[in-house]
Amino acid sequence: MIAQLQALTLTTNSAGAAQGFIKNQIPGRVIMVKIVAASDVTASFEIDVTGEDSGSAILTDDSGTENATTLYYPLVVATKALDGDASVLSEVPPLVIEERIQVDVAAGGDTKVLTVTVYVDQGR
Repeated sequence: MIAQLQALTLTTNSAGAAQGFIKNQIPGRVIMVKIVAASDVTASFEIDVTGEDSGSAILTDDSGTENATTLYYPLVVATKALDGDASVLSEVPPLVIEERIQVDVAAGGDTKVLTVTVYVDQGR
């Protein structure tokens, strides 16, 4: 079952930076991140999406597009299978387990607005 987590609206400060958190009590794999950037957001803004407690990377992009809706399908490198052998998969969607999702924006311009929505596959 796919769950859409709450949309997070961020407004950058005078330095072009913003930070916010998406509450997540749903364990699962992040299958999509949707970013909606207003028309006046600085081109090539930077965005990082991580698990707050684990610090696990979900998405990093330093070439964000202004006045656009961008869909990302994040993947992380699979390193080991459960039995310790090398994984047969090269990349898998990142896993989040009952932690907030942290969103950091840089170089977005003064008082600009972005909306970030995360979609999680609960795997049920």
